[in-house]
Amino acid sequence: MLKQKRTYLDLLEESLKQLWRKHNRVPVVKAMHTEVIVEPQPFVRGILNPQVADFLVGLYLHNVKANIIKDGKVEVKDGLLRILDGNNNLIAETVSPKIISEYLS
Repeated sequence: MLKQKRTYLDLLEESLKQLWRKHNRVPVVKAMHTEVIVEPQPFVRGILNPQVADFLVGLYLHNVKANIIKDGKVEVKDGLLRILDGNNNLIAETVSPKIISEYLS
């Protein structure tokens, strides 16, 4: 039996899935002899899945509300939420109304 070498991308995908399971109510489809867990694929065609990206932004903003942002800032303007670092470089952005309203409340 050959042991496959795990890449950093494999480790990142596994970590994202664990984070998703920990912080989301993961839907489980139950059948007679099996259960299927429904979760998004972290990467689609080499790009971060938009659903996972919005989840990560929301999780970050939830933690930011509890702690002070160090050398960075969050801007909300015209239905766009942007997270900037200390040098005003864009880290992440989202147009998700749910995430924006949760951040502003």
